[in-house]
Amino acid sequence: MMPMRYLHGVPFGETFMNGVFTVDDYRGAHSTRFVGSYNDLRASKGRILALALAVSRQRERGQDWQVHHIVERMHLADVDVRGTLAHAYEEELPCVLIHNHTEHKSYTSTLGSREGTELFRSGLPRRLKDRSALAQQQFGKPDARKNLRQRARLLSEMYDNHYEGDQPLQLIARNVWNEVLRTIG
Repeated sequence: MMPMRYLHGVPFGETFMNGVFTVDDYRGAHSTRFVGSYNDLRASKGRILALALAVSRQRERGQDWQVHHIVERMHLADVDVRGTLAHAYEEELPCVLIHNHTEHKSYTSTLGSREGTELFRSGLPRRLKDRSALAQQQFGKPDARKNLRQRARLLSEMYDNHYEGDQPLQLIARNVWNEVLRTIG
């Protein structure tokens, strides 16, 4: 289940689905988003879409909706100083249920762009596990820890800019990065 600390400062509502919460949608007062861990949202996706049909007569196809990590694995691996990314990615890190053809493609193409990779990952190993292992090694070295902090700050700023205008997702991403920065010290 996603820890509640990721919703700090975000107005949210509870649902009847375990580990799934509602947050305002930036597109309007009558629109809601569902957030939770990857596993909790995947388990509840069918119920959420059935609820959309019951409440607003809006029929949705399940394959049109994706569970999107608000902060991507590729970026967290670069600063995974505890080595817990694999577990946290499925069980704890915040996700949002978004439309595949509009939002999901936009988010992943922007956050996973070649330019972003070059900017933040220059000189880092290609594989996620290797980057995570390197972050754990660097964490033990005070001089290298400074580089980890700087990388986390830059990534945090990138996410802040990416979600500009979408305050709930911006705040949730900021909470994730603040936790990373606190962990690095």
